[in-house]
Amino acid sequence: MTSLKCFGSLQIFANAFPVHYIPPSGFQFEVNDDIVPVQDDPLLFYYNVKDRVNDFIVAVIAQANVTPINHVMWTMSDEFQYQYAETWFKQMDKLIHYVNLDGRVNALYSTPSLYTDAKNTANSSWPLKKMIISREFFAFSGFKLFRKL
Repeated sequence: MTSLKCFGSLQIFANAFPVHYIPPSGFQFEVNDDIVPVQDDPLLFYYNVKDRVNDFIVAVIAQANVTPINHVMWTMSDEFQYQYAETWFKQMDKLIHYVNLDGRVNALYSTPSLYTDAKNTANSSWPLKKMIISREFFAFSGFKLFRKL
């Protein structure tokens, strides 16, 4: 095995997702999926804003229960998704709008850096784990160090 240098006091903020990095069940909006869209036209029989908002909040609470601090990041993708991105974004726009009107949680489009900033702003102490770089460490990185393992 390659000998590795010590990185001193370098710390990495890491996050684990409960189920891969796909959206929670019921919130995948790919064209070929059996989706339940947010139907916000009250004149249509299957108007379901209240139900979809409740489903969203139940999913948020489920993930919040395994996430320190009240910031939850949902990743809304998977491999080979967004064949018809307009469907995804229309549904996500509606969810964000109606969830925020409901007021129990605040939903927004974000980035990993904004999420990390929000977590760090909470001034909470985080458990530190000694990182042992090995063949079991799967980092998305271009560093030669990780490619040589």
